[in-house]
Amino acid sequence: MNIMNSPFQYSSIYAKCRAMSASFLKENDYIYLSKLTDLKDVANYLSEHDSYSKEFKNIDLSKVNRNFLEQILNKNIYDTYTKLYIFTTGDLQKFIGAMKDKYEVDFILKCILKIHKKSNDFTETHFLINNPRYENLYKSSSYQELIDHLDNTVYGKVLKNIAFDEEIDIVHMETLLYNAYYNKLYYSYNQDDKKIIAAKVLIENVQRLLRFKYNFKLETNQIYPYLINLKKFDKIDKLLEVSNLPEDKFFEIIAKRLKIPNTPENISELISANYFDNLIYKRIKKIFLDPVPSFEKPFAFLSLKEYEVKNLIHIIEGVRYNISPDVILKYIVGLEG
Repeated sequence: MNIMNSPFQYSSIYAKCRAMSASFLKENDYIYLSKLTDLKDVANYLSEHDSYSKEFKNIDLSKVNRNFLEQILNKNIYDTYTKLYIFTTGDLQKFIGAMKDKYEVDFILKCILKIHKKSNDFTETHFLINNPRYENLYKSSSYQELIDHLDNTVYGKVLKNIAFDEEIDIVHMETLLYNAYYNKLYYSYNQDDKKIIAAKVLIENVQRLLRFKYNFKLETNQIYPYLINLKKFDKIDKLLEVSNLPEDKFFEIIAKRLKIPNTPENISELISANYFDNLIYKRIKKIFLDPVPSFEKPFAFLSLKEYEVKNLIHIIEGVRYNISPDVILKYIVGLEG
């Protein structure tokens, strides 16, 4: 019997995820953190929380800064992926491992920026550099050297087709790498997986389309290179075609396609900073809280964990720049109020 399809496999991983989710931060945690005025106090609070105490062990909290806190949070989410990866087997383990690939994409992009800026300052995501493969990427001093270290990977193939020069388009490069990531995820696994990934890519593309169309005033042909293309599935051309309709009709189609329950009054609300994040969060949380064990549960759990880390990084930025608690909390994903 394929353990991937075994009810036991789903039940055990769901029980593991539910146990780990018990230490998710609550609304009162976010409210308390938003009122702090010093990053050292943020670090101290997290160091006493079950989810993050391990990362703060033997750390001098008096010396923490914004970059260091982000490193700790990134390590925490990466280790969470690793725990579930080790706990699972078969196709489910492969899927979790493939999901974790997004951190490789982010790491590659940071290496590209490091090379482009001719900088030796590389403090972020250092937690990955205990892996010889990542250490080689980090040490690359040229684009060609980086590509050589990525030989025989989908990401190396992407970079081989890019003309590196003085003016690199990092957003387009990010799009191409994430395009490879999502297609790898989408085409490697079963039909259930495809639905999850296709829905995620659709929302990502709508977000990008709205941002480039309304914030940056780009034309349709200028937006195309910045959309994720799932071959033979995601109808990018149709998405771009409807974007040329009158604003009210375009808005209506987007809201219908994304099955938005309470339609916002205007486009500006739809493209607000965390509108889509809250939309996705609610749907993912509903999947996670459904008591029936399923393949989707670890995906939902990891997504909720990532939103928690994203919220914490937002709070760290708010405290760092003395933003008022009310403004900080306005952009926290998943708060009921």
